[in-house]
Amino acid sequence: MHLTSDDVVQIHDRLIALYGGTRGILNHGTIEYVVTIASRADSFVEEAIMLLELIAKMHPFLDGNKRTAFASAETY
Repeated sequence: MHLTSDDVVQIHDRLIALYGGTRGILNHGTIEYVVTIASRADSFVEEAIMLLELIAKMHPFLDGNKRTAFASAETY
């Protein structure tokens, strides 16, 4: 099972609520792109790595991008 863009947004919102920061999405299309590309990976390890790397590099959120990247990879 793959993470959806809604899953990633929920992870982000929970992290912001727990640790603080600015809640909000800079580009919802980027989140869709990340989960689509990651879901095409050949293994679950590669998919987790792609989630981590793409969220951290592409910064789809106003704040907490690296936290969300790590938590998304771990959740997956």
